[in-house]
Amino acid sequence: MNSIENTSTCEISAKSNLLIRLSVPSNTIQAKNLRVDTYASFWIQREMLFDQIRTNSYRRAILDQVKQGDVVVDFGAGTGILSMFAAKAGAKKVYALEITDMADVAVEMIKRNKLDHIITVIKQDGSTVQLPEKADVLVSEWMGGLGVDENFVPPLLATRNNVLKPNGIMIPATAKGYAALADDPSLTTILSFWYSKPYDLDLDMMGEFHGNTVLNARHSVLPDQLLSKEEELYELIMKSANKIDADFSFSGESRIIKDGSLSCIAAWFQCDMGNQTVLSNAPDKPATHWGRTSFPIYPPIPVSAGQIVRWTLSSSGVDLMKAIQSWSIRVPMPDGSVVERKFSGTQTPVHSSLFH
Repeated sequence: MNSIENTSTCEISAKSNLLIRLSVPSNTIQAKNLRVDTYASFWIQREMLFDQIRTNSYRRAILDQVKQGDVVVDFGAGTGILSMFAAKAGAKKVYALEITDMADVAVEMIKRNKLDHIITVIKQDGSTVQLPEKADVLVSEWMGGLGVDENFVPPLLATRNNVLKPNGIMIPATAKGYAALADDPSLTTILSFWYSKPYDLDLDMMGEFHGNTVLNARHSVLPDQLLSKEEELYELIMKSANKIDADFSFSGESRIIKDGSLSCIAAWFQCDMGNQTVLSNAPDKPATHWGRTSFPIYPPIPVSAGQIVRWTLSSSGVDLMKAIQSWSIRVPMPDGSVVERKFSGTQTPVHSSLFH
């Protein structure tokens, strides 16, 4: 198949004849009318399932905290992996809530693992679904690269208010966001490309767009790239949080800890899974599919150890999987001048690292 119009298919079940098209030439999928959503597509589900740090953290947390006879709700169940962990842990009943057409895949995967007598997949909004019983445990993998940046917290909390017992628990139990000033040479290389008159054309517009785009999966941002100590952006205690707590606004100063080129603000999250296990995509933690979330600063600014940089970073959710972020930098230079930059943008596709 050498045409972009051709599509490949993967047969999920001969019995149910559920076909999922792995690439599509249009905005619809004909097989069972599955929608082309980010989370209703195999590529992101594959990335998340293959992320063994992420998946094993959830597995351990669920096995440690779900008790024999518990009722569990899995919000945003995807393929049903967390629901299956809960069933294996001894839950008497698991309700897997998944509003996208990935619910069809979850049904089949659960059936193949012979857990369909425990798990019921429900394709409804968690805030309004009517379950026959309240849950002892509400589990969800809702985090974007910065934690709150995909704006899944408000619907998760609405689901909590609807389905969880007053003395129930949530996995994760808490979440925090952090950020630091950083030097990401690979990001600078990419942004420089757009301003280099590639192909003998003026592509500055692409650079302007890229420079105001929040970039996910920046695996190149490692501890050696950090130019300042981390700063806490937000903290969420999931049992008591309100939906507005997912928005944050940070403004502060950081001391540069080594000479470098300030090219981004790098951000990440840290979740307490409730069983003395921490799941984080911080630069010094084992690699996950999240990488870091970067807020570009271009052109980069040369900085020296001891310099004080004032910076801001804010995020405000506007819709599901959409948040508006703004960031700024103010750097007093040795010659007495001040370099100031202000940016505003939205996310790139979730966890996508292509050409970042």
